[in-house]
Order: sequence, then structure tokens, then C-alpha cells
Amino acid sequence: MKRAITIALAVLSISAYAGTFETEDLFSITLPDGWVRMPDDVLISYAETMAENSVDEEAPFYDYGFQLNSSDGWLTYPCVMVQVNYTGRYATGDLDRYAEDAGGENVQLNDAKDLFMDVREQNGVKILIARQLTEYGFIELSGFAPEETFAQYENIFRDAFSTLKLDEKIQYKPQITDNAPVVGSINIGKVVLVGIQAALVGGVLWLVYVLLKGVLKRSLKSA
Repeated sequence: MKRAITIALAVLSISAYAGTFETEDLFSITLPDGWVRMPDDVLISYAETMAENSVDEEAPFYDYGFQLNSSDGWLTYPCVMVQVNYTGRYATGDLDRYAEDAGGENVQLNDAKDLFMDVREQNGVKILIARQLTEYGFIELSGFAPEETFAQYENIFRDAFSTLKLDEKIQYKPQITDNAPVVGSINIGKVVLVGIQAALVGGVLWLVYVLLKGVLKRSLKSA
């Protein structure tokens, strides 16, 4: 009995620092043993500090953060930071063009063209940046590690970012207009889609008008 309790406690200890982390934004991320989620108040405090020190650029706000449990304090490398964007649906063509603009040898775009990854370097720190499209915008994930240890964590970051589990409500659903050309800054596909939607709404309203008109005529005749 004592041995069973010891094993159970060990399993609970492991599960507390590993596996799949569910989020309030209808997606989950899976990281290896030893990774933990940062408390919300840590992220809020970090955002406030960055905002106070930021002069020319907008300070980033991270919705979620993850790091090794063995780290000395919060917001320590290596870590994974996540931003959730709800500015509206992006086309796969938009992400394709975003990847082209990023350039570089490390840029990767999956076959579905809804997940982009790129490695960047800043002040001795390497960052694997990923952008996963959703029906309402995108999820941007950043895996940070010092340049000298980045190679140890790069595959962990890539595996976690490429295996995000999205709820069906936000799961990206490709549309036929996604790869339409862009003229200037205007996405022709989006314009066409809005036009089709407007035409459908107009058709429904016209049908309702015709039906109501017919009902009115019949009621007048029978009066």
C-alpha cells in the first residue's frame, strides 16, 4: 500500500510539470517534462514594465508563457511566449507573402500554408517564431534561448508549435479566395468574398420582399 501511494505521488509530480497545457483561448500546447506555465500576474507585471520602458515601439503583451521548472525565477531562458491575435481572419496567401517578406534560410511554411516558422537573433538570444492561423486571427509563438544553447531547444520549440491542438471553433478553414492576388494593399480575394456575401444577403432580402409582396396582394384580393 505504501509503495502504491509513493508511485501515485510520483506520477502526480510528473504530470504537474509536463504534458499538454490547455488555454482559455481554445487551443493547447504540449511541452516535455519539466516545463510549467507562468502565472498570469508575472506576465501582467512584465507587460507593465515593458510599457514603462518602451519609448518608440509598442510593448508586447504575452497571453501565455512557459519555462523550465528548474529555472531560477520567472521569465528565464529557455522559455516559450504566446500572443493571441483576434484582429480577423487572414488568408493563406497573406501568410505566404509574410513568409516571403521574412526571407532567410530558416523560413518554413507548412503545406496547408497556415503555419509559418522562422529563426531570428537578437542581442545574443535566438528566437524561433511561429504564426498559426485561426479563423479569428492568429496565434504567435516565440521560443527563446541563448545562442549557445538554442540548438538544445529548437526541436522542442518546433515540435510544440507544429502540434498545437486547436478547438474546432477556431480551427482554420481554407477558402477558395485565400490565394487571390493582392493589388497594392488590397486583397482581391477578400473583396470578392465580401461581394459574394453581399450578393447573397441581397438575394435573400429580395426574396423576402417578393414573398411579402405576394402575401400582401393575396390579402388585399381576399378583403
